[in-house]
Amino acid sequence: MARSRLAVLLLAPLAVLPAACGGGDDTGGLPTVPDSSAPTSATPGTPSATSSASPTPTTQPTRSVGKYRNLTVDLRRPAGLTAGASAAVVTFQQLHLAFGALAAGESSPPPMSRSAEPVVVKYLDAVLKPQLGRKEHSGGTMTVRVTKAQASGEVAAVNGCLDQTKLITYRANGTKYVDASVRRSPTLTIQTTLSRSAGIWKVSNYVLKETRC
Repeated sequence: MARSRLAVLLLAPLAVLPAACGGGDDTGGLPTVPDSSAPTSATPGTPSATSSASPTPTTQPTRSVGKYRNLTVDLRRPAGLTAGASAAVVTFQQLHLAFGALAAGESSPPPMSRSAEPVVVKYLDAVLKPQLGRKEHSGGTMTVRVTKAQASGEVAAVNGCLDQTKLITYRANGTKYVDASVRRSPTLTIQTTLSRSAGIWKVSNYVLKETRC
């Protein structure tokens, strides 16, 4: 749709970019996650709701927290996920921890490349470039809640909700403010596709939408 848009991921100030597909252009845009077709990467089709069934659900903690300077990253996930979906969710959460550490201005944040393909890393780096260029960093709380996770073979889809209602930005002089975009879009919808190679999950598609969740 002509009005379809990507919201550049929070963290002062929130910008909105046109939705893009494919990973080879120079804009840094990420491919959208198809609703019912294969993802843009050369992997098997997007998993169906029934293909991820497993007799032994995992018992991972449903909440974990990362603290980076003034920013708390609050991660939440449903209980009883299948083994494949649970492993994909761990990667999804690791990406948001690494992103949060970078946004918070950590001197040595964990590399996002551990949990995401280069096209995703390029996009998220571009998201933070204006903020870091102003020597600002994020604080408060960023909550990322997994709302749906499915896995089938070497492909997984993880959707979530990003709550930025408690997010603030610190200027270089130490003063802080709440960006107008946070008031406009207090929650954002996350859609990701993950691919597994040699047993390692990585986020291959990432879409953030200005829709409430």
